[in-house]
Amino acid sequence: MGLAGAVLVVGATPIASVFTDDPETLGHAAAFTEIFGVSMVFFGIFFPFAGSLRGAGDTRTPLYARSIGTFGFMLGVSYLLAIPLEWGLAGIHVGIVTSYGCWAAIVVVGYVRGDWAERAAGMMKERESIPD
Repeated sequence: MGLAGAVLVVGATPIASVFTDDPETLGHAAAFTEIFGVSMVFFGIFFPFAGSLRGAGDTRTPLYARSIGTFGFMLGVSYLLAIPLEWGLAGIHVGIVTSYGCWAAIVVVGYVRGDWAERAAGMMKERESIPD
């Protein structure tokens, strides 16, 4: 994911130019592509940890991570920075990156501090007692 993110950051303009040749649109598309590339670091953290938690029976932590990140940061922070604080599009970019950072942070904390291991062990023990 880090390599894919680096390709998106370095190649943002050529990649975006595949979809448009309008200079203003190209500038916005390239900026978004760069932001998405930077966010790939957080995807690389979020998805393995969230998958591990889900596999161990903890489906709430990834749900909370996405909910808080999406509503609190992607919508809330983006709006706050872009409109009332008048950062414009830069505020939205900050909101996007921080939302994915929030996703990653919450699942890592859930993985480190959660009781997922005990829950998974209990589910395996319960499964052993069920006849085939």
